[in-house]
Amino acid sequence: MRLLGLSAVFIILVNCGASAQGQFENCSGPNLDIRIAACSALIQAHPENVSDFSSIYNNRGSGYAAKGQLDQAILDYSQAIYLNSNFALAYSNRGAAYEALGRIELALQDYDKAIALAPDFRVAYNNRCYALAELGHPEEGLKDCDKAV
Repeated sequence: MRLLGLSAVFIILVNCGASAQGQFENCSGPNLDIRIAACSALIQAHPENVSDFSSIYNNRGSGYAAKGQLDQAILDYSQAIYLNSNFALAYSNRGAAYEALGRIELALQDYDKAIALAPDFRVAYNNRCYALAELGHPEEGLKDCDKAV
């Protein structure tokens, strides 16, 4: 069985008239190509029943990040943050993408913001723990690891 490329999946979603509900489900689904295509379709269509485009950008960014397309993921996470400046998950996700690119200082800024917005956000503490260790601050990082647990 041959896998379809992203553009082919996008065309199928649009041309088949996939329902907005189906696109919402696909936009957070496990198949990365379908997720990216569905999120892109929702963004381009601007359906009236979408109250939170920031989540759509975040979901698409997560799809790109999982495929290793980190620069595109950062663009989507940044758009999610632009649309909702209180979106702790988008900050944490963007931080992880920055960290994967070796941009640790930017990652720490995003983890700090995520934690400031959501003080019980264990994933952000865990991410910041490892980023601090990468910068040579393992003792400080261990405090965050403890909070993550």
